[in-house]
Amino acid sequence: MTKEQFLAVMDDFVDGAIGEVALDESLQYVGVDSMRMMMAVEAFRASGSDVTFVELVKNPTLAAWMERIVK
Repeated sequence: MTKEQFLAVMDDFVDGAIGEVALDESLQYVGVDSMRMMMAVEAFRASGSDVTFVELVKNPTLAAWMERIVK
């Protein structure tokens, strides 16, 4: 998944615009609760990632998620 694809997916799950979210800000502060995290995992897995919910919940920031998902 490219960075652009990742950000497009995440734009569906954050409150507001993805461009306004700092890379190191907790996604929980911008509306990404556990249900949205599970939905994001499913979207990433549908795009070929093998990421798990447990991996993402440990460090819920765009920077951490991009490091794990973006190729």
